[in-house]
Amino acid sequence: DAEACLRKAQMSLSNELASSRFSLTSDFSTRNFYGIEPYVVSIFYNLLSNSLKFRKEEKELEIRITLKEVDQRTVLEYQDNGIGFDLEAAGENLFKPFKRFHLHREGKGVGLYMIKIQTEAMGGTGAIQSKPGMGFTSVITFLCKP
Repeated sequence: DAEACLRKAQMSLSNELASSRFSLTSDFSTRNFYGIEPYVVSIFYNLLSNSLKFRKEEKELEIRITLKEVDQRTVLEYQDNGIGFDLEAAGENLFKPFKRFHLHREGKGVGLYMIKIQTEAMGGTGAIQSKPGMGFTSVITFLCKP
């Protein structure tokens, strides 16, 4: 249950969310899919945590999450309007642990790494899009059936 996993991630971040100006819109046209629940919760947690860390200070953080079935797969699209980062500069370090792309913000550099390994452990794939100042988008594709 993707909505339950999102709620669990939000509860883990309740203090950070309570002290932030943000809006979260979700559109789950499909709600249930096969996966490892703690991994799905962790994926939502890391996406939300990164959005909070890398938000634009002068703007309200806007997060949009969609979940739908496409060609017998479940596709999660996560977007925010944060500060973004330069994918080209990140290069081969993009999904490596302890690699950070904003040294002026707090973090350990494990969020994208965890998302990648947990997605792949469930047979899924992921892609991201980002540009400095233009936010962040992650598209994760999960298998619908084992």
